[in-house]
Amino acid sequence: ALEIIGSVNGKEAEHERKLLFRSSILGNLAACYFELGMVEEAIKYNKEALVIAKEIGDKLLESKINLNLGIVYGSLNYYESAIEHIKSAMELSKFLEDKYGEEASHNNLGIIYKKLGNISESIKCYNEALSLAEKSGNVTTKMQSLAELGSCYNKLGKIQQALKYYQEALTIAKDNKDTPAQTLLNFNIAFVYSKSQPKVAFRYCKRSIELSEIIGRTLVSEKYQIGFFGKQSNAYQLMVPLCFELGRKREAFEYTERSKSKAFLDILSTRPIHLTHVSAEFQPLFDEEQKLQDKRRAAQQIIISAYGENSGTEQGQVDLINKRLEEIYTILLKKYPQYVALRKAFAISSTALQDILRTENAVIVEFFVAYEKVLVFYISPDQFEIRVANINALTLRDYIVRYRYAIDRLAKPIREENKIMKSDTKEINDIIEKLSANLLEPISEYLRR
Repeated sequence: ALEIIGSVNGKEAEHERKLLFRSSILGNLAACYFELGMVEEAIKYNKEALVIAKEIGDKLLESKINLNLGIVYGSLNYYESAIEHIKSAMELSKFLEDKYGEEASHNNLGIIYKKLGNISESIKCYNEALSLAEKSGNVTTKMQSLAELGSCYNKLGKIQQALKYYQEALTIAKDNKDTPAQTLLNFNIAFVYSKSQPKVAFRYCKRSIELSEIIGRTLVSEKYQIGFFGKQSNAYQLMVPLCFELGRKREAFEYTERSKSKAFLDILSTRPIHLTHVSAEFQPLFDEEQKLQDKRRAAQQIIISAYGENSGTEQGQVDLINKRLEEIYTILLKKYPQYVALRKAFAISSTALQDILRTENAVIVEFFVAYEKVLVFYISPDQFEIRVANINALTLRDYIVRYRYAIDRLAKPIREENKIMKSDTKEINDIIEKLSANLLEPISEYLRR
């Protein structure tokens, strides 16, 4: 769209119209990049859009872009800049009598106050936004306000009130088929329940992950997939210790693997793969599958670039392609299970991993940081164990940072004092000894064996 606008020549009125379109497109691009976790691009495009909006005197557009910039700066913890832009957006919205803009400004100002620890001021902002949304009938803002109020009351330790607001918001998200909102709200509810009712938390967290993986499969670009799953990693971080607490050891490991590799598996699942040995019986299915993959990729690109009526048609085509692919994979599963696992973006199962370890006569020791805990996985051909390391996540992080700084100092080409080098070497050795004791001690009996 930007390329098309840039190629159109015209007089002053047309030039202003071009600028308006350009500013709107830049703002939309910024919003997409932010949703995908690509914050620098979001700031860049928002700033360009804001300059144009001011130049042409479009107050409504200026208000929207100020709000977007406030949201992005808030995500980076640049709170002064965030408050400045959000308040500018609020003032412009009031002047224009833009109720939706005013509601959104109150909501996002509440988010900044919450990050600053001013929960009472944050609750005031959310209640103001909720009141405005109920008058205007804006269900999206109402859902957001309820969700944020749930977050505030959770911080205050008022669990029942938090759950009440979260559930109300989730009902709206389901009614509106808002998958991203359902993903986040299911995770928030899971997090609240995780302290007292792990079984209930497991159910909500599992649903959050399922929904996030549905969204991820609709993304085409590699960097978009990686950015999106980076933002969704909290659900996996919660799921692993929940599985551990519930005695679901194998699921804990499998969620660990999925948390690290999901985006890459989804990327691989759409790449052309040519098997060297395919029986004549199955070759037509492989040929059809490859053509369907190409068609799906093309349709998804149209959905992303479409702005209007074509996107619905293409989504219907994607749904039909997916249905046929499922039929093909069901047939191929018995004869080519590894191929189907790759195509359906499955992380390796613990049982399959143990089969590989048996063949290789090997064991795996793996660590996973889950909030304050560090979990240690020990997997051999015949054993599967999980232990909690004798170190918390903050201490582990501190050790790693100190280790890296000491290594960095040692690597510098010129040393002025020999004693500094000795000090660094001693610190490195001390850290390695502490890490060995804290991380390996829980599984020492297995390692000795």
